[in-house]
Amino acid sequence: MLIPVKLKKIIMNKHVVIFVDPQKDHLTSGRFALEAIDLAVANAPRITAPARKAGVKIINIRHENRVGATFFEPGTEDLEILPEMTSPVGETIITKLECSPFYRTGRLV
Repeated sequence: MLIPVKLKKIIMNKHVVIFVDPQKDHLTSGRFALEAIDLAVANAPRITAPARKAGVKIINIRHENRVGATFFEPGTEDLEILPEMTSPVGETIITKLECSPFYRTGRLV
């Protein structure tokens, strides 16, 4: 599909920062630790601070499993978004119940 040049400029000028599953259960101390998560968390402010200053939209997508799951269990602190990536009032948080951040969330980016 060809995009008209005028529309292409508008699309190319739009930016968004998306963090997928920036949750406590992914920390090395969590129940579903990710490799190099500590480095990613340490670098998060290098992305979020200038993005917020420039008015770039930041979206946090968090995973929530069913009660009794081995990780991302509802009602637990480990489900929470990491403080380094926590959204201030007005930023979007999407809760996903599946592995994909787009499946059954009602969102398409």
